[in-house]
Amino acid sequence: MSRLLAVDWGEKRVGLAISNPERSLVRTLERLQVRGYRDAVSKILTITHREHCNEVLLGLPLNMDGSEGESARRVRKLGATLVSKGLSVYYTDERLSSEAAEAMIRDEPSRSQEEVDSLAAATFLKQYLESHGSA
Repeated sequence: MSRLLAVDWGEKRVGLAISNPERSLVRTLERLQVRGYRDAVSKILTITHREHCNEVLLGLPLNMDGSEGESARRVRKLGATLVSKGLSVYYTDERLSSEAAEAMIRDEPSRSQEEVDSLAAATFLKQYLESHGSA
């Protein structure tokens, strides 16, 4: 198995988390500040190379009724771009992951608001691994 990189994509900030090669542990990575789509793609590709990772899990921001809106379409476009660069891409429902991350920050005073995006990525990565028998 290889590491799985989780991406909580946003227009200005991108949260990241990654699994270990056995996919039994998850850790957050630094949040990326991005200046647009191309910058985000470039920085994500840099992280995948640095972390020896060829699989990416994208958080899909579904509406509360499960439908896909404009944000989900942008994430799918990012996924198509990453696939064109040779990466395997998976999608997972990221609804409520940011709320779970906010709760972690409230419960652990040592955590910073700067960590919300990466904690959200770690939340949906862990859920994905558990639901797919990897964690």
